[in-house]
Amino acid sequence: MKLRDYQFDIIDGTKAKMRYDKSVLIQLCTGGGKTALASSMVKAALGKGKSIMFCVHRKDLIKQTAKAFNDFDIDYSFIAAGYTTNPYAKAHIASIDTLRNRLRQSPVPDLVFIDECHLAGSKSWSRIINYYKEKGAWIIGLSATPTRLDGVGLGIHFDQMVQGPTMRWLIDNNYLSDYRMFAPSVPDLTGIKTRMGDYSKGELSDRMCTETKLIGDAIRHYREHAPGSRAIVYCVSRKHSEYVTEQFKDAGIAAHHIDGETPMVERGRIIRAFADGEIKVLSNVSLITTGFDLASQVGRDVVVETIIDLAPTQSLSLYLQKIGRGLRMKDKPAVLLDHAGNVQRHGMPCEERMWSLYDNARLKGDEDDERAVPVRRCPSCYFCHSPAKSCPSCGHLYKVQYREIKEEDGDLVEITPAEMAAQKKKDKEKKYWQLVGVARKRKYPNPEVWAKNAMIVQERKML
Repeated sequence: MKLRDYQFDIIDGTKAKMRYDKSVLIQLCTGGGKTALASSMVKAALGKGKSIMFCVHRKDLIKQTAKAFNDFDIDYSFIAAGYTTNPYAKAHIASIDTLRNRLRQSPVPDLVFIDECHLAGSKSWSRIINYYKEKGAWIIGLSATPTRLDGVGLGIHFDQMVQGPTMRWLIDNNYLSDYRMFAPSVPDLTGIKTRMGDYSKGELSDRMCTETKLIGDAIRHYREHAPGSRAIVYCVSRKHSEYVTEQFKDAGIAAHHIDGETPMVERGRIIRAFADGEIKVLSNVSLITTGFDLASQVGRDVVVETIIDLAPTQSLSLYLQKIGRGLRMKDKPAVLLDHAGNVQRHGMPCEERMWSLYDNARLKGDEDDERAVPVRRCPSCYFCHSPAKSCPSCGHLYKVQYREIKEEDGDLVEITPAEMAAQKKKDKEKKYWQLVGVARKRKYPNPEVWAKNAMIVQERKML
């Protein structure tokens, strides 16, 4: 396989940072080629006599990683239930669930890759990462969305981060598919409690199962905007997914449900039928998100054409991971049907985002970080887009909203450019020392450096 220029740039940037730090996180959008990039690094490290451990969190991702290693002509073994293990192999593909139980019996590698490392907040992941760090291994994390729902930064595991090109750049340069986003309906989530940073699954499932209009809209808009296309539906629970599947079937559309409890053999058969077009709509629960690549699953070039989101979430990471399944390169834009209100909650998928290893919780009493998500939803065709005077899809003209200006008596005071600059500098210094105080309270090792980087991130967000 031949890597792309930006993948070589990421590899070079990672090598440069690893001269000084032993744990680096690589951020690259879904579909940007993280596994291929990592496979190339594995191949190079093996060529220098190093040993490798590549860790994944689901069994189906073992197969995808093995295919990538085969493409790069890499010899490897497994540390995973149901697979034969060769302890003398220089490269291992490991399941997190199996590795945590065999940690002290498994060889200690020189270099450890943590796939989908935004999940590293769990005890299993943390235990494995900390164990190999203590043993002196280099750690490389891979993620399209390096952020945690609880706001805790991934800097607890990684010293540095290398960012790949933005989603918009990858789309404009024909590495990812463009998309058309529609939000025909939004669920009423009034009264739904939040647990562990996201909506309560039980309450949300009950609410979404009773939102029959939403499901009807999903079927109607699938027929209108993407008839006959391969569509993945995201649901809240198995009950919700099975109900949605039956509604699609009743409407004469070939649909099937799949989740983590579906046996691997049956899961493979369903996914192949989906790839072959025998199943048009594949409904799932918490399965076809991080790392899933349809082409790798079936061993041939085939893509997901439509995403139907019926699962509201407060997680930006989960939202982007779901959308990313439909952005693999194809000859026409992906159709994204958001019936969960997630685009209004998190913004357009290709909005430029600044990722950070630091905590992303807002400062208490600081309103400067709070900004409206710049998304406009056409009331005529439900097309979602960045703010504009008219809808790019149907041409609907938006009414200009005028604000009434309240007049009050008072004297106008002239402000000189020098005074403005001085005040701006004063405000900036105040902000900086507030951030230094926060860093010291949180016991960060370099409060001044953290404060300076935090200000850079905030200033870029305001651009």
